[in-house]
Amino acid sequence: MELAIQFGGATDEGIVKGMWFDESGTLDRDTCRKLFVKCDNSRVDEVKDTVKSVGQKLGQKAMWIEFDFSDNAQIIDCE
Repeated sequence: MELAIQFGGATDEGIVKGMWFDESGTLDRDTCRKLFVKCDNSRVDEVKDTVKSVGQKLGQKAMWIEFDFSDNAQIIDCE
């Protein structure tokens, strides 16, 4: 998976259904795959560029992106 390679990991949260109103007021519905990527805050622009590129490849009008700037997420060694 491209995102896991580029950002060091990704979580596939599965298929979700969404809807949103485009700029003309038309209700668009879409079935999507929700992905979670954790990276350093300095890479926000790189994340945006990557999401836009993926959206263009998929023929999307737009892509939803959320940023959580908390430092709560961690990988804990279980060995």
